[in-house]
Amino acid sequence: MRSSGWPRLSETSGVLIAAGHVWLLMIPSAKSSDVERDGRVAVHCGSPTDEWGVSARLTGWARAADDGMRGRLFEHAPSLAGRDEASLSIYALTLTEVVVTGPDPESGEIAIEWWTPGGGLRRTTRPGG
Repeated sequence: MRSSGWPRLSETSGVLIAAGHVWLLMIPSAKSSDVERDGRVAVHCGSPTDEWGVSARLTGWARAADDGMRGRLFEHAPSLAGRDEASLSIYALTLTEVVVTGPDPESGEIAIEWWTPGGGLRRTTRPGG
């Protein structure tokens, strides 16, 4: 969120699951400054192949990775090989909600699955269109 309280929409360099954490990688930017000031984040991941495909939203709290955490991430994430570690702002996410939506192949409706730490995994469908 900006200091005004409005969210800032900007690109992230990636979300990775490695070394026991969910990681948010960002280039140093106004967005990363916002996250440093207020760790509440929501990240949307759309389908790379189809505008009506599966999409996900991760919501939670981001905290800057310390040197030890950064080292574990680079050790366990081969996709980061050769990347300049100092060129990224890296945060470990504590998830408060994960929502995944997409077509339900059985009913043709929209499937919505969501997880929270207290509620576990739940699923529903609704008419699409």
